Amino acid sequence: MVSMIATKFFEQYHSDVVVKEAVLEGGIWMVNVSLGLINKQNKQVKIDANTGKILEYSSTDYERIANEILAIGDAMRYVIIIDEKGTRILSKMKEGKAILFKNGDQVTMISSELRTLRELLKFHNDDLGPARSMVITRDRVHIFIHFVPGVTICSSCECGITNTHLMEISEKMKSIIRRSVD
Repeated sequence: MVSMIATKFFEQYHSDVVVKEAVLEGGIWMVNVSLGLINKQNKQVKIDANTGKILEYSSTDYERIANEILAIGDAMRYVIIIDEKGTRILSKMKEGKAILFKNGDQVTMISSELRTLRELLKFHNDDLGPARSMVITRDRVHIFIHFVPGVTICSSCECGITNTHLMEISEKMKSIIRRSVD
């Protein structure tokens, strides 16, 4: 029933509405939907569980988030944003950068790998609390992974930067994400 309410609400303005998830939290349904065929948007609507009344809705502009992350500096390379099911919402390479994978098919596997990583980290949520972010340093890139409700945001930057610069980039990303998603 709650999926139908959310669908009808968004169909007033959008032709392609797909309910991705509906979670009941304290008498309020949090319904996440995907809108649009080409320029996909994700939105959340809050619906009162007793009355079926829409309390509020919000949207996240993932294109803007990706652009802000890539604009942090010249060292930035790539951003991918996936939902909790591992579906790619958006991926973007910084202009002038090239893919580092020798086999281009590996890029398509990133979404499922990030989902698997998020699921593995959930095993310790009861003891340690949920994972929020991590930085992985490889020989050729630094990888930043941010886990926020409903999405995982992964970005990368060149490896030849100082640890201080690495921390500055990480803090700027956290600020962008906190301001945009939380």
